[in-house]
Amino acid sequence: MKWGNVRILTVDVNNLTGEINLTAEDLPDDKDYKGTKKMNWIAENSPIVNVELVEYDHLINVKKVEDDMDWDKVVNYNSKFITNAIAEPGVGSL
Repeated sequence: MKWGNVRILTVDVNNLTGEINLTAEDLPDDKDYKGTKKMNWIAENSPIVNVELVEYDHLINVKKVEDDMDWDKVVNYNSKFITNAIAEPGVGSL
């Protein structure tokens, strides 16, 4: 994968189809990737694979668990997040 920064110049959204068209300017000398938003795309005529992106947060919501602590107040019950997404066909063989 080749990384690079671009500056988005225009964003055109088709309200009927949901299609988004971007016009961008390549910034080949800008190598600072930490402060930029990340984006990826899949070719229009490429078959897609539906995937679930799973993220986990901390299971315990305190720095140190003491013996007398109530587990219901220590355990983070909302620590799993699932996002539905699409991916390129090669991901289907993983």
